[in-house]
Amino acid sequence: MCKEAREIQKLWKPKSGDIYHFKSAYNSLIPHILQPDVNDNIMKFDEDKKCGKFWLPSLEDLYTIMMEARQYTTWGTLNRFNFYYKENMDLMNGNSYLQSNTNIKIVWLKCIMETLYRKLWVEDKEKWTARCNIK
Repeated sequence: MCKEAREIQKLWKPKSGDIYHFKSAYNSLIPHILQPDVNDNIMKFDEDKKCGKFWLPSLEDLYTIMMEARQYTTWGTLNRFNFYYKENMDLMNGNSYLQSNTNIKIVWLKCIMETLYRKLWVEDKEKWTARCNIK
């Protein structure tokens, strides 16, 4: 999901402790952590990320993306997330876009992609699709 969320990947400003994966088959399943070098500098990436890595944002990163994009207060960000969660967890009618055991990072990522970029995750195609293109 994160690999396919291009809008989120463009926001990556590498910092110590960030978790990333390689896009290639080699080491693609093993998460890696950015660590500072001996001079306390973070390794440099080329601007277009041709180094073949993709970022797995933390909960704090996802929260910050939402807060900064909409210039929400802390309360406003949590309120928006709460509204999204309730709206998409319609368990009574069985029309749930989210499952009750969905990882909280996935819920935040889906919330951001739908709220900020108007895209939904299409599970069978494993890609983000504009909301108006969903059938």
